[in-house]
Parts: sequence; structure tokens; C-alpha cells
Amino acid sequence: LIHKFFGLPIFLFLMWLLFQLTFSLGQIPMDYIESGFNALGEFVKNNISNTFIASALADGIIAGVGAVILFLPNIMILFLGIALLETTGYMSRVAFLLDGILHKFGLHGKSFIPLITGFGCSVPAFMATRTLKNKRDRLLTLFVINFMSCGARLPVYVLFIG
Repeated sequence: LIHKFFGLPIFLFLMWLLFQLTFSLGQIPMDYIESGFNALGEFVKNNISNTFIASALADGIIAGVGAVILFLPNIMILFLGIALLETTGYMSRVAFLLDGILHKFGLHGKSFIPLITGFGCSVPAFMATRTLKNKRDRLLTLFVINFMSCGARLPVYVLFIG
């Protein structure tokens, strides 16, 4: 797994597989969650006579909570996969494997775990930087995590692109 030539392709394949599983398996509960919140919003609109309150509840609160909960399956699957890789010890081997590459960017190999966690959610990634012993490495990793594309930022990106 930390072979000089095959280690990086194996890691890239495993990350590709993890992201494919995250989005393909996560889409199934996301469809149910989305249809459930849409049905709840329609129920509120149809059963509350005051259109202002009905719209505020259905289009504001219910739609907002639904948009946040909608990403929960993807985040859970991604964190489960990362936890599995960490539990097996593969992530520490990858940190050793990527140490040379990350040193070119001024980061330590141990910065890899918070960076990968940043794809799921930035908050646990920020907390994962506590494992870094050097303050400089910790700060650099914190700054770079902000550029990782977490699932909650995806709707914002779509909004800007659209």
C-alpha cells in the first residue's frame, strides 16, 4: 500500500471508489428525503389558509431544513468510509506516502487526514488539525481546508454557476 510506484494509484482508486459510493448510495435516501420535505411543504400550503404564514413555513422553514438534511446521507457515507480507512490504518500509511508531495506545498504528511475530512465537512476537518504537533503545519492546514469542496457548499456553487 505504500509502494513507491503503486501506492499512489491504489490510493487514488480507493478515493475515487469512496466518492462514487458516497454519491451513488447517498442519492437513494436523498430522493426520499427530498420528496418527503416536498410533500410536507405541500401539505402545509394546502392546509393553512393564511398564504403568508403557509408560504413562510413551507418555502422558508421546511424547505430550509430540508435543504440541510438532504446532504446528511452523503456526509454520513463519506465519514463512514473515511472512518473505515482510518480504523484499518490505511490513512496513516497514505499520510506517509503523501508526505513528500505535501512537503512541496509546505504541509506535513499528517495534514492529509484533515484535508480528506474537509471533503465531507469543514468543521470536523478543522478539529482534526489538532493532531498536528507543529503550530505552523496546523495553521497552513486550516487555511487550505477552506478551499476543500464540502457537500454543504455545493448548493452555493450551483447558485453562483447558474
